[in-house]
Amino acid sequence: MKSFNSTVHIVIAFILISATAWMQNEISLKNEDDTKPLKELMQDLLTDMGKINEAIMYRDFDKMESAADRIAHHPKITDEERQMIARQLGSEMKTFVSFDVMVHNYADSLSKAAQQQKLRKAVTHFNVIQTNCVNCHEFSREKIRAFNDR
Repeated sequence: MKSFNSTVHIVIAFILISATAWMQNEISLKNEDDTKPLKELMQDLLTDMGKINEAIMYRDFDKMESAADRIAHHPKITDEERQMIARQLGSEMKTFVSFDVMVHNYADSLSKAAQQQKLRKAVTHFNVIQTNCVNCHEFSREKIRAFNDR
């Protein structure tokens, strides 16, 4: 009987793990296909940064994790805007992309730190995200705005 119970528990665990992995893959695939206009995307990111800041103050790890995950897996900008940014920035596009990669990587790490309830690590990763956001804005905001105003 113990062997049967162990087998049932293993099968149930396997099903739950498989279902969770499938759901995470579906969410990931959905987000990869989603696009948003740049301004709307930036507003969403700002909202999530505010949520993380508040979550840090209240030690709300669930809120911290979900907001960081949304940042890490945010929709892409539209193809039209991506092409416009590439034309405007030219060879500097690599720098723009490097800021985005850092934000994604550290948002993912922040989400994991929140899962583990490691507040100091989460704060450190939040600071890196925020620094890269500010650096990107300093580097490219006016160039992109100037192009959009034409």
